Amino acid sequence: MQLFKDQLVYGLAWGLITPLISFALVFAINKILLQSGVLDTYATAWPGFKDSTLHLIAICGNLIPVAIANRRRFDEFTRGIMLPTVILAFIWMFYHNPLNI
Repeated sequence: MQLFKDQLVYGLAWGLITPLISFALVFAINKILLQSGVLDTYATAWPGFKDSTLHLIAICGNLIPVAIANRRRFDEFTRGIMLPTVILAFIWMFYHNPLNI
């Protein structure tokens, strides 16, 4: 079974699943760094990543399958990944509005 097929549906699935996996990884790394005591000297200066940063890194996790698909010239797959990525980016922008409009 191939994980990458040049079909829009596969790209949509990857575009939705990859940010979830990326968020879980980045969230776990953030928690481990904070609870391990490695950053005790920086505890007052760096209380960990903000939620908005974690969400943005998770969305940017879609860049990995996009790079693989571009190298293989899977245009439909790339289009499928980019659709949820753009939607998630707009959701992030309105949810974490830095201008408070």
